[in-house]
Amino acid sequence: MDVVEQKKHPLASKTLWVNLLMAVFGFVLAFKPEMSAYLNEGMIVTVMGFVNMILRMVTQNKIGLN
Repeated sequence: MDVVEQKKHPLASKTLWVNLLMAVFGFVLAFKPEMSAYLNEGMIVTVMGFVNMILRMVTQNKIGLN
């Protein structure tokens, strides 16, 4: 008997949304240097590392386009 693997749509992925948010933060820092009073690269990388570890632990389904 074959096991059918559950896949979810990419827009349902918390990991992809968090990565998109971090990319936006990086983009804002690149083009709005005055925002560095609130955000800095080290803070973004550190938070991103912890959030990705947590999301990796709670992820159950793979992403699929079918």
